[in-house]
Amino acid sequence: MKKTQRIWPQRLIWITLAVVVVFFSARVYYRLTDDFRIANMTYEMPHHPEWEAPSFTKAERKKFEEILSQPFSYVGKGAQSYVFVSQDKKHVIKFFKFKHLKPKWWVDALPAFPYFKEYRERQNAKKLRQLNNVFTGYKLAYDVHKEQSGIVFIHLNKTNDLNVNVTLIDKIGRKHLLDLDPIVFVIQENAKTFRTVMNEALKSGDIALAKKRITQIFNLYLEEYRKGIYDRDHGVMHNTGFVGDKPIHLDVGKLTRDNTMQQRKVYRPDLEKIGRKIEVWLREQYPEAHPELTKFIEEKFSEIFGEKYSFSGS
Repeated sequence: MKKTQRIWPQRLIWITLAVVVVFFSARVYYRLTDDFRIANMTYEMPHHPEWEAPSFTKAERKKFEEILSQPFSYVGKGAQSYVFVSQDKKHVIKFFKFKHLKPKWWVDALPAFPYFKEYRERQNAKKLRQLNNVFTGYKLAYDVHKEQSGIVFIHLNKTNDLNVNVTLIDKIGRKHLLDLDPIVFVIQENAKTFRTVMNEALKSGDIALAKKRITQIFNLYLEEYRKGIYDRDHGVMHNTGFVGDKPIHLDVGKLTRDNTMQQRKVYRPDLEKIGRKIEVWLREQYPEAHPELTKFIEEKFSEIFGEKYSFSGS
């Protein structure tokens, strides 16, 4: 009896240590790899004709194959995707993180009792809406805002005729040869975020360039409103950027069609949110440049809205 009493505490200690080791090993692996796994990029879902891109022209097919003939290295991850950059740094390929866009495994495992069934249906419907919204946003950008979103190609349904593989180099240097036919992905021009280009301008004291970049971003949003589209995500500092001197909308997963946005009274609150995001960022990051650039934004808004504008009075 005494021997048994001694064994159980020892077993408990070893079990606890094993659990701790497994937990921390998993956390270290996650941190090292950003949990990049092919399984996180795939999901069995029905074919959606409305997400189909037009067939390649000969020139487009050639460009597509040239882009993918080089290896792509891991850059990072966002809320919706893993991002890899081409060897020549001209393009990125985004793979959707279905881990966050499909129902959790434990939700599907819930018993079929009334409360659990209703909860499962609500959760599954929520995830389906999220997925549909993201893919619809990218297809909308491809259809009406392709140049201004830097999109080269979208592949939102599984296919069997691409016949192209791509070499990916993950965060810890492992190479993966990936058949792209069964994978959902987007190819975009590689851009610097608006935050990055503003940092570059203001760290060098180039206020004129900062003003130019702000104007270009406002014009990008105004062009979207004229097309009857807008982004429900107002993260302007990281969702927009530049390819050289060209402003583009980097993340279009929340791009939405709404023709009423063509009216100034409707788009004004949306653009004001963008201006406020920029103003807050300037105040926090570059207080010395904040007064002059805030005044500049107010003057731009006065021109756009057709009346004197002030952040203090908005």
